[in-house]
Amino acid sequence: MSLDLHLWCGFSHWAGKPGDEMPTSAAEAISKIKEWHASSKPFLTKEAIRDINRQINQNPKKGDKISVVGLDGVRVDFDVETGKTFPQQRDKEYVVGRPCIQFYAVQHLEDEFKWNDDLHRAYCNMRISHLASIRYMRSKEPASGYKSEPKESAIQRFEKNIKAWEESDHCRQVMATLAAAYIPQDVDKIVGFACGTMALAAGVPEQRASAFQHALLLTLRSLLEKTRGSSDKDIACYAQDPIYTSSDSDALEAYQIKIVDDPDGFLIVDDSSILLSCSPNIPVKQIVTELARPAILIWNKVYPEVEGDDFARTDPDSSRVREMIFNHYDELPFPSSDDFFNMAIYVRRASLV
Repeated sequence: MSLDLHLWCGFSHWAGKPGDEMPTSAAEAISKIKEWHASSKPFLTKEAIRDINRQINQNPKKGDKISVVGLDGVRVDFDVETGKTFPQQRDKEYVVGRPCIQFYAVQHLEDEFKWNDDLHRAYCNMRISHLASIRYMRSKEPASGYKSEPKESAIQRFEKNIKAWEESDHCRQVMATLAAAYIPQDVDKIVGFACGTMALAAGVPEQRASAFQHALLLTLRSLLEKTRGSSDKDIACYAQDPIYTSSDSDALEAYQIKIVDDPDGFLIVDDSSILLSCSPNIPVKQIVTELARPAILIWNKVYPEVEGDDFARTDPDSSRVREMIFNHYDELPFPSSDDFFNMAIYVRRASLV
């Protein structure tokens, strides 16, 4: 896996049936999106995600199509462009890889009309993109600069970071906070989203941040095991991020953290989960709000509505996110640091169990 991942968005086509209608203007589309979001209309379901994922897992070839049903119930077909190449620099090129689901926050559906007037896909909050990487034109070798390190080295480096995390004041504060919190006995899994790659040079801030976030997954598992006492049911630990490398896989596998493909992490999350997400570049909050009510959410702090409503952020709050958090969860502090910026712990209230 290359460290230089990009998203390539190809062509799409309206595939409505007789009687179906596209919106006639951006204003009409935005008005309808706002109306639906203010109602109880589901914006995402696991069934819809599974349907698209099933099509992706059939390994469609260039020229095939993947169908997505929009919020209006109308189908839009997205072209599969796997294998397509186009120049990046004089001696480099992009190569379009596997299709993937690109999730859109409600704000981004509305904001898109500032630069795109493709009304036929206005109501698609799931769209098909492709993971694209950069390679050298002649040799076809990846241009990321990533070199796979020996398995033992990857594991040892992770071990060193785990030790540093566990000895930190931040870890002790998080453990003390969670030890005093109500954790339902049926919690059986921990899922981390967008925790990043650890396969970066030592001293790079993002490398330690990624390692500490994965180490927190282990801290959470240890806490659950102590809380549950003699229970013979293992606590499953999952991590989802398309940027993982073979070195990440080696290190995480050694500590029984299972890497899952996008969007499987979202399909795994349920009410018996603990979820970790720190400044992701996908709208984790809005996705999870539609799918489940996890026992504990550790993610970026949710704020009351502000002017502009976070259009620029990749993981913005929304009215539905705020309703879930403020009405059904208690907020606990999470110590801020360069590795965990502006985070909070949200514990589901016992009355909802």
